[in-house]
Amino acid sequence: QQQRVALARILCSEPEAILLDEPFSALDSYLKWNLEIELADLLATFNGPILWVSHDRDECYRNCRSVCVMEDGRTGEVTPMDEMIRHPGSVSAARLAGCKNFFAAEARDGKVYLPEWNVALPLAGMENTFTTIGIPDNAVTMSENGAMSCTVCRMILGVEENILLLRPEGSAEGAPMLRITVGHESDLQAGAAVRVALDDSKLLLL
Repeated sequence: QQQRVALARILCSEPEAILLDEPFSALDSYLKWNLEIELADLLATFNGPILWVSHDRDECYRNCRSVCVMEDGRTGEVTPMDEMIRHPGSVSAARLAGCKNFFAAEARDGKVYLPEWNVALPLAGMENTFTTIGIPDNAVTMSENGAMSCTVCRMILGVEENILLLRPEGSAEGAPMLRITVGHESDLQAGAAVRVALDDSKLLLL
């Protein structure tokens, strides 16, 4: 209720601009959703610029047409929200876009080499300016014909889906694992061997 009153007072004062800094951070999901709808209706009557600070990708996508990602205290370029989701230009932007897997990478003999995994990926048309590869969840498919052999190290139960942590064959001791999501119908357990295919078109060179 206090937040509703504060927002109404802000708009009544006819501000030139509005700053919303994590406006829903202290609310549970039910209250957050209802207040977000109310806030959207209130802001629809405001014609000035609005700066919305958030760590929530979906919240940003629903409410903002453009986005600027902050990293190490510095701001990046302002880009359309859809463009940032499809083609993030930095690790921070890719994290906000939803990517969970990031690994050190380098160009070697026309391929993308991941030293921690000792794996080389053939990617056409790549540039040599990257230091990191991002592997979004939708770029990974478990397939008997997949080029990468992995071992399931852990399954983590979730409400809507489960998470598998996979260790690629030949990876260094302590190397970061590949995180993917699977449906509840999956019966894979720790120690199981699986093969994974990566969709080159969805990999992110950053």
